[in-house]
Amino acid sequence: MAEESFLTEFCSAIRNGAGSEISSKILEGFDVQDESDTDRLADWIAGVVSRLDNETPPDIRSRIMRGMGYGCAVMHNAHTEAKQKRGKFGSLDEYIAHEEENPYPGYSVTREGDRLLVTYNPSEMQVRCYCGPFGHLPPEKKVSLTYCECSAGHVECIWRHVTGKPVSVDVLCSCIDGEDACKFVVNLNPK
Repeated sequence: MAEESFLTEFCSAIRNGAGSEISSKILEGFDVQDESDTDRLADWIAGVVSRLDNETPPDIRSRIMRGMGYGCAVMHNAHTEAKQKRGKFGSLDEYIAHEEENPYPGYSVTREGDRLLVTYNPSEMQVRCYCGPFGHLPPEKKVSLTYCECSAGHVECIWRHVTGKPVSVDVLCSCIDGEDACKFVVNLNPK
């Protein structure tokens, strides 16, 4: 994924994943070159996600958004940094124990057998969401959990590289859907 603007990547992912006819309906109503009006941008993206929910089946929209998050993790080297950090520990269990015992502001990991509960709490960093377009979304505005499939892709990319094998990730809840934190379950041994 080349370093392009979020909007360029977002629109391209929707066009590629949903096809030209459906994506033209989903992406209507905004000049994708204008990212300076953050309130208008957030409203438009929330509308895009709503139209994505209405125009595509769950597997297509999940694949689109998870692909965005996976690409974001790669673009920002989050997967590489996590894998390098994991390399400092003798085993995956030691790494996970370290992550549990050493949460940092806005992020924690809790292990429950073969599952990890990954919690992001963006309010600890004075934002509503870690993803730029919704960072300053007013508390009364809610966005579909479909958007958080992007974060699920990001989490999956990181933990896939940390474990060295496929993992699966489920979205439990999200700040932009009205919850206090964003929570994801990482299944270390998916079926």
